[in-house]
Amino acid sequence: MDALDSFDIALLRALQENCQQTSQQLAEQIGLSPTAIQRRIKRLREQGIIHKEVAILNSQVLGNRMTVIIQVILEKGGPQIVDSFKRRMKKYPEVQQCYYVAGEYDFILIVNVANITEYDLLTRKLFPDDLKISKFYTIIAIEAVKAELSLPI
Repeated sequence: MDALDSFDIALLRALQENCQQTSQQLAEQIGLSPTAIQRRIKRLREQGIIHKEVAILNSQVLGNRMTVIIQVILEKGGPQIVDSFKRRMKKYPEVQQCYYVAGEYDFILIVNVANITEYDLLTRKLFPDDLKISKFYTIIAIEAVKAELSLPI
């Protein structure tokens, strides 16, 4: 991987803010030609630095969905059990984020559901009896004070 220079950093910051900007708009902000911007974006994608470009939706406009944080403790560890849990979480679009963590809990999940009934049904699918979940704790978010996906580069 090539080292990132100040132009790359400025470009990545601008793209994190709004990835729909044209090459011309980005060129004016950063001080390079549109062609140079396109070349850099292509390289950053190829290197995997730009992992994905997505639209971030407004949950309040879409029906004020609930964000739920779930702390999970597995009954016992081991690579097979941990990997099985990871694979299972990847299957559910309601699980927006899943972190394998050190400390008191084994996993932290960020889940988005329409209401508490949908959450209850989801937990029955996520945590069947055979999955070896010792306990899970639920935290319901009242307000997203800050919910950024940008990296501080």
